[in-house]
Amino acid sequence: MLYFNAPSEIIQGNICSFSYQYFFENPAFYFLEIRNYKDEFTSNNYQWFMIQKSNLKVTALNLRFVDSSTMVEERFFEEGYLKFNSTSATYIEKYNSAQHSLIQIPSAAIPASVHQGVANFIG
Repeated sequence: MLYFNAPSEIIQGNICSFSYQYFFENPAFYFLEIRNYKDEFTSNNYQWFMIQKSNLKVTALNLRFVDSSTMVEERFFEEGYLKFNSTSATYIEKYNSAQHSLIQIPSAAIPASVHQGVANFIG
């Protein structure tokens, strides 16, 4: 069973535990980072996903580089580039150069179907 109340709370399932670090959305998709607690001893326990709203298809993104400052965060993926601050983000797809504006939302507003989709994907 999945549950959540606060952004920092761990989402627990039968075979996975994770917390949301960042969560963005636009009319077409969700874009999120989780911390996966499945294996505490690895440094690679942060994962990024894109979820299509139309069919809730979860796609794992391959993080290549991180750049952070006090005002702006940047993530470079094999699939594209994400630039964000505390309220909004822009994602640029690598292969077709489409640009997507996103807004950041609190984890309490994340739909249960998204929680379940992520848990199923990583579990």
